[in-house]
Amino acid sequence: MMSASSRMKRARRAWQRHGALGFCRLALRNLTLLLSRQGARHRYVNDPAFDRKYGVDTGGAVEIDEMTAPAWEKEGAVPYEPTPPEMFEFLLDRAEIADPGDLLFVDLGSGKGRTLILACLAGFRRAEGVELGEELHATAADNLDRLAKVGRRLNAVSIRGDARSYQFPREPTVCFLNNPFSADVLAGVVRNIERSLRDRPRDFTVIYYHSNHEEVFGGSSWERIDHGFWNDRSHHYAIYRSKIGRTADE
Repeated sequence: MMSASSRMKRARRAWQRHGALGFCRLALRNLTLLLSRQGARHRYVNDPAFDRKYGVDTGGAVEIDEMTAPAWEKEGAVPYEPTPPEMFEFLLDRAEIADPGDLLFVDLGSGKGRTLILACLAGFRRAEGVELGEELHATAADNLDRLAKVGRRLNAVSIRGDARSYQFPREPTVCFLNNPFSADVLAGVVRNIERSLRDRPRDFTVIYYHSNHEEVFGGSSWERIDHGFWNDRSHHYAIYRSKIGRTADE
């Protein structure tokens, strides 16, 4: 769960951005969501269990207007929500990741870094996160530092940048997306992935949670190997494998 100091910082930023009236409206909206049926379905967002267990700060939603980045960069961004550990385990199983120790894990729109931590705990050889928001990236880096200080040094890094221009390492990869972008931005991200794969074909799996824009993967470069729901229909997912460089009998 978010620490008291983090909550105070968020409240101050919201007050400065929106003024007293806007702050009250935002607080009322968040309270309404929390008490609604939709809020109940997303209760995991503020579940403190993971953060208490590992001594980190990965919980809580962060809205777009709370992120520090140029306005043009934030166009097409989506609010941050943490990844439920149970869902992460479920999706790895559905993706049939037999030996994560041979793979790079990349999280695009990695937020506070929870999924990077989960990937390392699951045995991935290395994890890289790409996050546009300055505070989210800083929190992710701080979380990794906290774990290192208590003896859990993970082979993971948070990179502040735009996923559309991120330089993918040339190695077999599992790429994770928790609905981080609009359809237009996601299309640019997928083009970036495809450029990298054409330059160096390799095994590349995309796990797309809250898969709101599956049409972006509708071209001939991708094979959908699984799709469905985790818990209920509000938590839908799709898993894709790159076909670039693969022969017909693979």
